[in-house]
Formats: sequence, C-alpha cells, structure tokens
Amino acid sequence: MQSTSSTTEPYSPPSLKPLFLLLVPLMPLSLLVTSHSSSTLSVQWKAPAGQRDSYMVSVSEEGSAATRSHIPVEKTSTNITLVGLTPGTCYFIAVWSLAGPYNSASQNTTGCTAPAAPANLTLKNTGSSSVLYTAWSEAPGRKDHYRLILYYMMPPGMKRVQVVGPSTQDFNWIGLPAGNQFAVQVVTVKGKTEAHSSIITEWTCPLPATSVQMWNERLPDRLQVAWTPASGSLHGYELNLHCSGCRTVAAQVFVGGDATNFTFSGLTPGARYWFEIISLSGPYRASAGNISDWTSPLPPHTVTLSNQGHPDQLSASWKPPAGEQEGYALTLYYAGSGTVAAKTSVQKGATDFTFLGLLPGTKYLLEVSSLAGPYRISARNVSDWTYPLVPRKLSTVVEKSNPALSVSWGKPLSKPERCQLQLWHPGNSTMLQNHTLAPWQVQHVFQDLVPGRNYSVSLSCISGPYKSSSETVVIPIELTEVKNLQCFPDVTSFFLNWTIPEGDIKTYELAVENFPRRVLHQPVHHLAVSRAEATLAELTPDSSYQILINAVGKNGLRGPSVSMICNTSVEVLPPPVLEDIPEFDASARVIISPDMFSEENGRIEYYGVVVTTNESCKYLL
Repeated sequence: MQSTSSTTEPYSPPSLKPLFLLLVPLMPLSLLVTSHSSSTLSVQWKAPAGQRDSYMVSVSEEGSAATRSHIPVEKTSTNITLVGLTPGTCYFIAVWSLAGPYNSASQNTTGCTAPAAPANLTLKNTGSSSVLYTAWSEAPGRKDHYRLILYYMMPPGMKRVQVVGPSTQDFNWIGLPAGNQFAVQVVTVKGKTEAHSSIITEWTCPLPATSVQMWNERLPDRLQVAWTPASGSLHGYELNLHCSGCRTVAAQVFVGGDATNFTFSGLTPGARYWFEIISLSGPYRASAGNISDWTSPLPPHTVTLSNQGHPDQLSASWKPPAGEQEGYALTLYYAGSGTVAAKTSVQKGATDFTFLGLLPGTKYLLEVSSLAGPYRISARNVSDWTYPLVPRKLSTVVEKSNPALSVSWGKPLSKPERCQLQLWHPGNSTMLQNHTLAPWQVQHVFQDLVPGRNYSVSLSCISGPYKSSSETVVIPIELTEVKNLQCFPDVTSFFLNWTIPEGDIKTYELAVENFPRRVLHQPVHHLAVSRAEATLAELTPDSSYQILINAVGKNGLRGPSVSMICNTSVEVLPPPVLEDIPEFDASARVIISPDMFSEENGRIEYYGVVVTTNESCKYLL
C-alpha cells in the first residue's frame, strides 16, 4: 500500500526558552474517507490542536482482525491517498497522532473501493436469428453479482436485464427478434456501488424470405419473382440473378424490406437463370436459397417443309432464333385429322430434319418449337404434301368384241380418291374419259372405244400442288372385219362392195389372186381404196379369183381380212366368118391354126369344133 501526503505551514510562537514537557497528542479530527476508483481511497482529516511528531494511518480489510498496513504521514499533512487496494472491498481506516511515546487515534471510518468493471466484453452473433452470446473477463476484486443489460436499438427501445452470479463470465440472450440491433453492458455490483463496462452492439441474423417463387409470363426477356417477407426486422433484400453457365451476376438489385416482388427485364431469351434473395440486417445476410426458371425462348424462324420429290419423306428446315434454347421439338400432324403422325427432338445446333416412312400423297402440318426448360414456343405451322405414289407401269388388254380397253395396275393406291385414270386422244391431246379411282380398285375397263384409233392412257394422282403420273401407254384399237362383201362379176372385171365397219377407217386394202393359187404367183391386183366399193378390171374372162379385203384404221392398224372366191363371166365369142363349106368325108380332118384367134379373144384353154348337119349335132372335144 502506498500513500501520498500534503503539508501546511505550522504556527510558530515567539521564541522563548523552551520547557520540554511530553503530553499526549490530540487525535485527528473530521476523518473522511472517499472512493475515487476501484483501487484507491482518499483519506482526509483536520489537524487537532497541540503538537505531534507525525501521523499514522492504519488500514484493515473489513472482516479481517489483522491490520493490513500502517502508513506514516508527516505531521504537516492532513490527507493521504491509498492506492493498490482490492476493488469492491471495504476497509477500516483510522488516523493516529504520534508524539514521542504517546499517540491518540481517531475513530475508525469505513471506506469501500468501487468494484472493477468487467473487461473484454464481447457480444457475438452465433449464426442464429434469435440468440446473441455475451462473454467477458472476470472483474478483479470482490463483487456481489453482475447485472447484464441488453438494449433494443430499434424502436420502441426496450431493454432486458439479467442478474448472474459473480463467477459467471458469459450468457446467451435467447428469444430475440430476428434482424435487430442490440447493445449490451455488464455491470459489476458490490453493495450499492457499481462498475459499468463499455457498451458494444451486435445484430441478430435476419430470417430468410419464404415462399419464394420465380416464373415467366411467356415473355422472352423477363422473369418475375415474388416472396413472403420474413418475420422480424431487416434493412432490405439483395436480389441476385445468375445465368446458367455465366461467371458473372446477370443482375443485382437492392429493394426495401417491405418489397414482395420484382421483375427482371432485358434478359436473354431461352436462358436458364438462378435467383437468390438475401435478407439484410446490419452486416448479416440470410439467403433463402436458389431457385431457377427459364425465360421463354424465341420461336425458330424461316421454317420450311418440303417433300423434295419423295412420296414417303418430308424434309424440315429452320433458322435458329436469337438468344438461347436447349433444342427443338418437331411434331408432324396429319392435316385432316390433326392427330400426331411423328414427333422427335433435336439438339440446339440442328437446323434440319427428315421424316421418313410417311404415307404417299398425304398432307402434313409441321410444328417446330424452341425448347427451354419446361417452355416450348412454336413457330407458325407450315404444311406440305408427300408426293403421290403411282405405279410406273400399267397393264393393258384390248377386248376386241366390244371394243374395250382393260387397264390394271399392281396394288391399290393409298389415296385413290385423289387418283384418276385418264384416256386421251393422242393426236390432239384431248381427254376423252376421266375415271376417279375407288378404294382398293386395281382395274378399270374403258368402254365404247372407236376402232381404228389410237388411245393413250395414264394414271395420275394429285396431292396438293403435286402430281405424279404413270407412264403413258399408247394402245391402238383394231378395226373389225368388213361385212357383207359382194362380188358382181363381168367378163373381165369385178364390181365389189361391202358394208363399212364401225370405226375410223383410213382406207381399204384389196388383194386379188388367181384361184387356186399357184406357187410363187403374185397377186393379180393389190390396191387400196377409200370407199366401200371397188371395180377390178383387166381380169381374165371365165376365171376364178380369190378376193382378200381388210380395213385399215387411221391408226395404221389393219383389221381382219375377209376373203371370197369370185369368177369372171364366160365370154360369148362372135361367130366365125363363113367361108366356102368344105366337103367332108369319113376320113376328113379339121386343123385349127394357133393364130386363128387373136389375144383379144382372151386365153383359150381348149377348142371346140362343131360339125352340124341338117339332121344331127355332135361335139368333138
């Protein structure tokens, strides 16, 4: 224990011859002890009358019978400061006047040091939204207890007080509102004296927002977010938007604590974004976690559908839209019923696709959609037809009896109602008959054809703007035979006529041959006539001829030949010139010279000599 003292000037009487007598000094007066800190006491007194050699201050701790220390003080001093005392401790103080062997003491006065304030006070957030942790170093000296005071820094400015034992060095404040700022102070209490620590502040963590939602309203550059505000207090929210695959934040926005929704705009179409909402209170943040959604993709553009000449294929192509997408969905519908014919999906880099195995001659609708997450945005549907499928070759049979033409093909066509079997006049490309096929039909007969004509027939099917045809087959129709052929002979000629057969007749061909026909013998006549009659002249009288006639159509095809045998008439010869009648006897002979008749008399196969008498007639051959 140390002490400090102060001096005053003593009163000096007039100088006399001293007479030395030792008397008991008077005790100090008006002893006053005051505390100025946790380790000092200030002691003051008044000097009594009389003399003394010095003063002595005795110090004893309360509750202890032993004197802690005795401190000498010069006789000129009337105060002393006691230092190095124990905080929060009461002491018995007495001041003694000393004179030689004599002394006198004042009455004991009690003085108490103030308790020491707690040191190293901390207030920590342990990551909880409702708990703060307080800790401090134990205050030296004596104390009755600690009083902990927690102040609410936000209106209405309440406080909580908690008393703990003198050996306690930490405390958890629980049940605090989230996102609030608090101040804490720890007071050391000893009797009626207190020592206050410094005041420090801290925040409870805010609570995260709840019911966080994110969606798009079919807009390619916007996303909407909404949430339910967290309970407790907070400064506001930090809204972070990250795009998938990006290394930077796509958008960061701060909104007030009363906000419940926000719309992000100017985003990339068809991209996936991650949204995080963070509650802010002081230096602390509470994230509600990440949720994600996609902006709607833009539809592909310049979509086309083309058959490229195939009866069972359609090729689709498109151009990628701006922005992002995960790929494309292609759906092919039957145009009539709207049912799905085929569907597929392709990667984002694809720009074309070919559908195979389709029905020939069928109209299809194509829908191409951009895909982004759960969203698919379709371009306007386009359509096209597969080429109709027709047999390349037709089988034809001409029925001569009617006449009629039978046309057949391999198997039924897929869309017969769009197919027509057409009969044409090849000369002037005039369509004569047009037959629409019925289901499952594989044959058709064209009736009432005209003999002598050529016909062309083809099978064509139409699908939308496309037409596909089989080969064109040219079929000549043969004329029928001529009817009622008649021969009217004369000596050296025939007159022939006949009934004109039905059809287009170009001419009639006649061939006249000797009958019976001789080997290597050429026809006597071979001619063509345009009418149903003819005269054949320069024939041999009384001769048999075979006449062959057939009609020739305008298509150049000859009809069946008709033949008949016709004889020229016998020539009636003029009587020979009478000459002198010769006399005949029984041995007489008649000689006929070969030049007796001229060539004008025709061909003579035998001669007859007639000898007559008045009584009888004989023929000599």
